[in-house]
Amino acid sequence: MLKAVLFDLDNTLYSYTHANNKGLYKSLKKFCACTNTAYKKAAAAHDRIRLELKEDLDNAPACHNRVLFYKRMFEEVKKVVDYKQVLKVYRTYWRFFYKNIKPACGLLKVMSRLRELGLKTAVVSNYVSSHQLKKLSLLKLASFFDAVVISEEVGLEKPAPGIFAYTLDKLALKPQAAVMVGDNYRADIKGAAACTIKTVLTAEFSEQPPEKQSADYHIKRLDELPGLLQRENFC
Repeated sequence: MLKAVLFDLDNTLYSYTHANNKGLYKSLKKFCACTNTAYKKAAAAHDRIRLELKEDLDNAPACHNRVLFYKRMFEEVKKVVDYKQVLKVYRTYWRFFYKNIKPACGLLKVMSRLRELGLKTAVVSNYVSSHQLKKLSLLKLASFFDAVVISEEVGLEKPAPGIFAYTLDKLALKPQAAVMVGDNYRADIKGAAACTIKTVLTAEFSEQPPEKQSADYHIKRLDELPGLLQRENFC
């Protein structure tokens, strides 16, 4: 019998893509103003450095820290870096990111309904803890979850089975008693399936083409989740 629902955060509970695009555009414009760099060149440098950091840091959680992206960008174009400018660009990104967070359809109703069904809920997310907690607060979800597990605190990133096992331990549950809801096939679906957790792929904000056999269940929007769980006799 189902006892808990595990959720990815970014592009599952809200549109990361929309917020990121807004934050990235504004921060790169600020960088260009500080360094007299063309926007296209700055955008290309950002994307390259992001990939380089993942490789340099062996995909450790610190590779998500955007202040490192901007620090390297400044260091590449200036012999003497004013690190106050690095922080200004970094803060610009998050100011516009947070301003543009758009929740999933019926998000609060979904979470309330899961409570009514007697289900525990948890977040399992890859990123920096301070920002993930801020997102949950802005989404008015801070009090809904029985556990919030973020890769930075565990030292493991999805799809590593260990981060899912850690979450289940916090909930005192077996894998068979949980279902994982996420948008990313590799990180969310494949990772959870490796732990024998049932999976639900949501396509509401997905940047990946749907893969018919990639998950146990598929939903187009998050507000379809309670109905799916009841229809499939999960609860």
